[in-house]
Amino acid sequence: MALLRAGTFAAPRRSFLPLRYQVVSVVRQLSPEGMEAMAGVLRESIVPLDLFSKARTTWKVSIFASLQFWTPISCRFLFNYPGNGTAMPIDCRSKSP
Repeated sequence: MALLRAGTFAAPRRSFLPLRYQVVSVVRQLSPEGMEAMAGVLRESIVPLDLFSKARTTWKVSIFASLQFWTPISCRFLFNYPGNGTAMPIDCRSKSP
């Protein structure tokens, strides 16, 4: 398990910024079913990691007003195994309303 946190940042209108995360990982014991599933993906040489999250977004409407809301994030990383710890290219995006 990993906890990903990014600090506050500002993105220009109609653009994007890559997030630089500090990762804190925690060891978890797998159930027998989880161990079997992990053994299967290791045999296939591709280990998936699903990321489901949300980000708080603030839009400035005027000098005196702003809107705040949560934006959902959902994507899948695919890691080569054995490999050098890098992920295959992915397209992980989230759009604000």
